Amino acid sequence: MYGNNAGSPQTSEIGFNFTFIVLPPGWPVSLTLGTSYASSSQRLGAGLDETAHTSEIGVGARKTIAYGPVRAFGGAGLALCSLEVKDQYVGQGYMTWVGAGSGGFLEAGATWRIKEIVDVGLTVRYSNFWSDRFPVQKARYWDAGGLFGGLLVGYGP
Repeated sequence: MYGNNAGSPQTSEIGFNFTFIVLPPGWPVSLTLGTSYASSSQRLGAGLDETAHTSEIGVGARKTIAYGPVRAFGGAGLALCSLEVKDQYVGQGYMTWVGAGSGGFLEAGATWRIKEIVDVGLTVRYSNFWSDRFPVQKARYWDAGGLFGGLLVGYGP
């Protein structure tokens, strides 16, 4: 997945998402349990390199509409987020910021069903978390999450 969050120091990240989906018999929506990870490194200025890692775990609901081999879906849920930001000052050492928060996500996408068991498609996911950053003496809030888009491959009946 590729992501963008204009509200954070790291505006572009590369990562992955793994989601387990269950459709209980007779229910109109599927239940989802998912995890995401994204990372990015960039030079922010003369002598400052920054690396960020963001992880999410969430639960939600998803509605899928099938029309022939095409399956469109939309969903939402609640999630927890953790982040780590490492500022590397060239020749002067580094400082690491860590934090955690909670928030929500929205997702949508469409897939093409191949041989009645494999799905291939595109997905878009938006998540938003306000996270405390530590060390405490320099605590500040950081808007983690963002807009992610990517390829989707699924397997199941």
